[in-house]
Amino acid sequence: MVSLPCACWKMVNESIADEKTSCVECFASVALCDHLRRADADPAVSLLLKQRPLDPFREQQMKSIRSARVYVDREIMKADAALDDRWQEYQRQRQNKKYVGFAYNKVVMFMRIYEY
Repeated sequence: MVSLPCACWKMVNESIADEKTSCVECFASVALCDHLRRADADPAVSLLLKQRPLDPFREQQMKSIRSARVYVDREIMKADAALDDRWQEYQRQRQNKKYVGFAYNKVVMFMRIYEY
């Protein structure tokens, strides 16, 4: 067995103590995560959390989020309606061009028939 000076043993013991502390903290984190995962999976806990009233700051945040969502939904509906209108107008114009082209071709064809 090799004899080490006292300072080295002290450093080794401190290192071991640090590693033990780190392991205990990691195990505590794992246990907390496992507990939270089980609580999330439990419908009774989830229901209790949903029924719990919000603090004033969170309530104000929730109101602003809801109003922003309503605004975004309305703007999306307006944009959708405008795009639908533009698409219908484009289809109408396209159909009119086809009809005008078709009618013009018929007239030209009849004119050529009667010319001969």
